[in-house]
Amino acid sequence: MVRISHSLLLPGLMALGLIGLFLPFWLFMPLLFDQQMYMYVAKAILAGGAPYVDAWEQKGPLLHVIYASVMAMGGVHEFSIRLFDTALTLGALMLIFLLARSSGQPRLGLIAVILAMLFTPLTGASMAQADSWSAYTGIAIAFILLSGSNPTRSAFAAGVLQGACLMFKPTTALFGLAALVRARYEQDWLHFLLIYAAGASIIPVLVLLWLASHGALDAFWQDFIVFNISQHGADGINKSAFFLETLSFPYINSIARMVYLPLAVFGWWKLRKSSNRLADMTGAITLAGLIAYEVQGLYAISHAVPVLLPASLLVAAAINVQPIWALLLIFQLPHVFGSSGYKTFDSWRYALGHIDRTTYVSLYDFPNYKVATLIKLAERIKILSPENSPIYVYSFEPSPYIYANRSAPTRYFVNYPLNKGTAAQLEQTRIALMHDLEARPPYLIIVTKFDVNNLQPVPSYQHYLKFNSLNTFVEQRYTLAEDTAEWVIYKQR
Repeated sequence: MVRISHSLLLPGLMALGLIGLFLPFWLFMPLLFDQQMYMYVAKAILAGGAPYVDAWEQKGPLLHVIYASVMAMGGVHEFSIRLFDTALTLGALMLIFLLARSSGQPRLGLIAVILAMLFTPLTGASMAQADSWSAYTGIAIAFILLSGSNPTRSAFAAGVLQGACLMFKPTTALFGLAALVRARYEQDWLHFLLIYAAGASIIPVLVLLWLASHGALDAFWQDFIVFNISQHGADGINKSAFFLETLSFPYINSIARMVYLPLAVFGWWKLRKSSNRLADMTGAITLAGLIAYEVQGLYAISHAVPVLLPASLLVAAAINVQPIWALLLIFQLPHVFGSSGYKTFDSWRYALGHIDRTTYVSLYDFPNYKVATLIKLAERIKILSPENSPIYVYSFEPSPYIYANRSAPTRYFVNYPLNKGTAAQLEQTRIALMHDLEARPPYLIIVTKFDVNNLQPVPSYQHYLKFNSLNTFVEQRYTLAEDTAEWVIYKQR
């Protein structure tokens, strides 16, 4: 008969309970803004196209290739993506458990998993994202570098994952800090780092060759490199108080979250006494995420995932042997279950059949993102346009295309690059858009009035009124079909 220590019983039950509580939430929540963009790009790939050339996007190409692969195998719908992402999330939690347990303190792994679920924003906006998948991969890099018995194989395998991360976001190059920490323990540290670099080159080379075969290298450079650099330069980022942002994050409003990173620093110091390699490796991954968080300068919830996920192990080390460790969790529980972003109980209601899909999805209405409104617009599009006709939605939101099963006659299916960038970039993208619309006029042109967010503080309709060439095009070829408080729809004459 297996006997479970009393010190493991409570955290074990809590960890299993939280996984069970979150599971329907992770599986069934609708894909939100970013994920809808990735779905659109993936559909373009499945149709024989390529990212950047056939659909503008600023994230790395591997993200879109994975989306397309999942949709090809599991179907072009939200659940296939959520199922794949949930499997990755559970895998990352398992790696955190195994990493923490390697310190020789059995309870540490369970507490780390609990902290990871409660303090990392694993919600609709931040999951199935470049940031969350990068965070999971960073945890895997740390696990391989620590657990591998053969240094050469470990360096190569971790390097391959590093290369994958680079094809998600360039800021993940900072995960190389973990390789530097690990190389300190090798007599031939230079050989170790060269093997790591060799592994890191494989996936980028393969992806770039694939892009080259589709004639997408120039578009890749402009969208993924040039545009991102311009948006994260001195004029492109949302600068704010450095110390406040790094220590508490702008969306954190609970006492527990305010002390989370300071506790991680203390946990790193404490963990070094029993397992200095584990402490330094986890600390390096956390530091990499924190630097990337500041470099990007947008302070988005998803950008915090690569910081808070590995930090959970360090915080667990800080509170593991203290009888009041649960106090931190008690402070955090109201924040998790009282937040509008967490629909755990509603997800269980949906999973058990107590509410239908339409009702469940309509619950995901937030101040700057209303799923029900997007679905309502998509329904109008399906009524007003033939099934296979191209439409153009001048909006920050990609969702109407997905919900209406329509496509744009231009790669600029969202207007972010049409309203954001240098003067030269804006002129180039707007000329390209008008060329595309002239070559293949859409059946409908829709302009939204509700898409206000931190990246676009005024609705698209206000931008449209100042977009003279698009205005003229619409006036000459289209008639007004519908004008509501949320959108304007023009129909081809």
